[in-house]
Amino acid sequence: MKRTEEWKPPESFREFLREITGTWRTVRYAFELSDSPDVRPWLYKKYAFSIVMVLLTMAQPKLVAFVFQGVVEREDALIAIGCAGIAALMLSREVWSFLYWRAHEHLFGRALRNLNRRIAESFFAKSPGQHRHIKTLNYESIQKGRGRATDIYIGFVPEFAEVAITIAIAYILIWTVSSFAGAVIGIATVFYLGWSVYLNYMVATICTPIEREFSRYERFFAEVFRLFERVYSSNKKRYELDRVSSRFWEVALKDRQFWVGHVGRVVIADSLMVVVVVFILYHEAMGALSAGGGSLTTLIPLFAWSMQINGDLWRLRHIERRLYDSVPSIEVMRETLATSSDVEELPDASELTPEGPVTLTFDNVSYSYPSSDDTLSGVSFEVRPGEKVALVGPTGAGKSTIEYLALRFMDPLSGRILINDRDLRGYTISSVLDAIGYIPQKPQIFDGTVRDNLLYGLPEKERGDWGDDRLTELMTDLAIDFG
Repeated sequence: MKRTEEWKPPESFREFLREITGTWRTVRYAFELSDSPDVRPWLYKKYAFSIVMVLLTMAQPKLVAFVFQGVVEREDALIAIGCAGIAALMLSREVWSFLYWRAHEHLFGRALRNLNRRIAESFFAKSPGQHRHIKTLNYESIQKGRGRATDIYIGFVPEFAEVAITIAIAYILIWTVSSFAGAVIGIATVFYLGWSVYLNYMVATICTPIEREFSRYERFFAEVFRLFERVYSSNKKRYELDRVSSRFWEVALKDRQFWVGHVGRVVIADSLMVVVVVFILYHEAMGALSAGGGSLTTLIPLFAWSMQINGDLWRLRHIERRLYDSVPSIEVMRETLATSSDVEELPDASELTPEGPVTLTFDNVSYSYPSSDDTLSGVSFEVRPGEKVALVGPTGAGKSTIEYLALRFMDPLSGRILINDRDLRGYTISSVLDAIGYIPQKPQIFDGTVRDNLLYGLPEKERGDWGDDRLTELMTDLAIDFG
């Protein structure tokens, strides 16, 4: 199912399962954006340190049981062994925790560098013409997907791996103590995961449309703030205040009705796991009692590991829900960035190095934007060396389009654009941009100094030739007043 910003919820459980498959494909795409050979060792280190920390945590209940066993049997040695072991495990865990977070910081910086670079490369690979007519090809649309992709590589995936490893280790340890307990909690875990998939299906089919209504409300809320002057001048303050409250409450009631029911269904699953854990504890305790007495070194760890699985199953379901919610914005970003450029450079393109007079020719050029009729149709003219040409016409006549075509921001649908009788497409794009001076209709100013903005278009090696005095002299000649 193709995802867009108007992504529709699945209409059946089978479609929902297909959506899950698509979700993991999108997760893999987000993962690949951040991944690289220099990042992977830190990712593996983070996973390895996480496993060590899990093992150290899982061993603690066994040592706590030794302490209690020592108290019951009045054995000083058991108490001392238990306390010393707990101290050693906890201190060791702190050391491994330091290594874990150190790996995380190395991972974070390198992964975010890769992600930003690859997104920017794909973004800059599109032609200015595409940037004008593809609505999602903008910072706002891509930034949302970028943030979600960062969360997946640095947050969701490592967290999912940690939880899965914890559950697996706890399950293995339970089996080593009691095969009966392992079998019972295994069956309960399968049921719990199946129930979680069903609950997320309910969220996707019922809650997603409600979330879309919330999004529409947020746009309305922002619009009221943005158009404050019109609201004020029309004496509509009271009217808009009432709408702000009523429209929100209308959606909030639907949202509350769903989530109250959803929480009840979650409680059913969690309660079942609690019953299973207590049943296992009761069964093992009664078995030990009938056998003539049991050991706290078995019962306490068994209970702790079972509760660990119970808690981590909840985390697993929560991670899956967050992953599922992140997919639409990442998929929009992927589809946008995957669009190939409509301005391709020919393999045999040569450098445009005008050393003498230049003639620009439009030969029967036609062009139209995807959302409009013909903007230009059969346009032909020639600008000879030394001539100054002004394009005059009403808005939408195609003046800017001619300018963009001459810069090769886009290619004509038909006809040719020539420089010195050679097709513009026969030159490299970078050499065309270097050879042509361009002043946009609306000034585009970067955050920084006036000097940086004035010299932005020059190659780095030429910037040093422009001292402050020379730059000031040029601005004076051009009668530019910065106030």
